[in-house]
Amino acid sequence: MSYLGNEPPQLAGYSVQTKAAPVGSSITLDQEGSVNSVLLFLDGVRQTPTTDYTISGTTLTLTSTAPTTAVATVLHLGDVVDIGTPGSSTVNVSELSTDSAGSTGQFLKKSGASAIDWATVDALPSQTSQSGKFLTTDGSDASWATAGGANTPSFGAYRATDSTYTDDTWTIIPMDTEEWDTDTAFDHSTYTFTVPADKAGKYFFSMTTTLTNSAAGEEVGKIRLGIYKGASGGSSSIFKQEWFDGAGAKHLHRGMTLTGVLDLIVGDFVQFYAYVETLHTPTLLGGQSMTFCSGFKLL
Repeated sequence: MSYLGNEPPQLAGYSVQTKAAPVGSSITLDQEGSVNSVLLFLDGVRQTPTTDYTISGTTLTLTSTAPTTAVATVLHLGDVVDIGTPGSSTVNVSELSTDSAGSTGQFLKKSGASAIDWATVDALPSQTSQSGKFLTTDGSDASWATAGGANTPSFGAYRATDSTYTDDTWTIIPMDTEEWDTDTAFDHSTYTFTVPADKAGKYFFSMTTTLTNSAAGEEVGKIRLGIYKGASGGSSSIFKQEWFDGAGAKHLHRGMTLTGVLDLIVGDFVQFYAYVETLHTPTLLGGQSMTFCSGFKLL
């Protein structure tokens, strides 16, 4: 027999079954089949499938009883073949077996040296209105960001008036007057900068405070400044620096500046704190050149 392409493999040879007369009205087949895989001949005359006979499992039933002298020949067009289970290393990782059926959208992931299981692709933020932006992550959450740019969001704020400062307590500095705020991200009523949508990245912050004693010749004491990071996920931390004058030093005013770079994601917020240790109640001096803060996105 001629053919095009590669020679087709022969999974099993065709088989012939004979039943001597009298055939009667049914024949028990050597193997299961269907009218599409079994040919029936009575004394060499081919019978028409469905019209002259039907098959269910291993039973071939004739529509009419065969003549008493007729011999039946059954030609099975093919056998059911068990190709077996692939051997070790032919598919690898124990034939890609897993204990569960998984769910829609999952994929198979190697979960051990000789094990695989179903896994789910991490969900991405919505792509709506995010043309030209890229994905960034803090290691657990992904968000959209803009490449380059003019270092925005950016803001500047200061304390407008003098105020008495609590001794020996971390206290938020009330930066209540805005100089600029490009993305309306600094709230001067709560003295808080919050990272807006699509603005995750590295930020630079700076703060300066000036404190004074109630009278000349009294020590201002030890000052600690803190840039407080409140995380959208609930964790928080304060980056602080302290500065202390020598014992017995007397100053009416004392100023201090703190800068820091923070990695922030959408929803994180930043506030500015101070801690003063002194025997006297200090006053926080207001004004643009006395107590102020600023911040902007680096990248």
